[in-house]
Amino acid sequence: MSVTRFVLFGAVGFGIGGTVAGACWPLAFVTRGASALLFILSGAVGGASLGLALGDRGRTIKLVLLGTLGFTLGGIVALVIAFGFMSGSEEYGARGMMGIFGGAMVGASLAFAFGGWKRIVVLTLAGAVGSGAGVVIGAFALQGMFGAGFLVGTSGTIALYAITGIIGGAALGAALGYLESRKLTAEQRPRVR
Repeated sequence: MSVTRFVLFGAVGFGIGGTVAGACWPLAFVTRGASALLFILSGAVGGASLGLALGDRGRTIKLVLLGTLGFTLGGIVALVIAFGFMSGSEEYGARGMMGIFGGAMVGASLAFAFGGWKRIVVLTLAGAVGSGAGVVIGAFALQGMFGAGFLVGTSGTIALYAITGIIGGAALGAALGYLESRKLTAEQRPRVR
């Protein structure tokens, strides 16, 4: 299995999921329940993409469910941080914390499809680092594109979530691809007695 395959599937899946999640926030005041449901289901798209990279139907289903759970918990954690620590949404440190803790929740939840404490630690860290970096890079990109602050209307929100999803998904995909390639190598190694 190629690590590049996992990176691409993760980036595309979580990029699409992030785009849908970003579109849900501006619609939340209009649609309420439907918007929240779409946001939660965005995690299913990311989880499915990593399952498709694996080529394992059983794990794909688990990753869809765990991705949904991770996005739900990660979204709640990010909101708590946003409302608790951010003043006017202008602090990059708080934005990074939103991405780090939200991404850690997504990575940790996906890791439960595989078990083993090493996988849980690696995928949790990959989710935290990837999403944290994605939020900060996305915020800088918004500044460059729109010349304004954080979550600039619908298009800015969608762009931020898409960038965060792409970078976070690529990091999760790279970590999972690395773990799977190591597992495959270990299984193919001849056993010496």
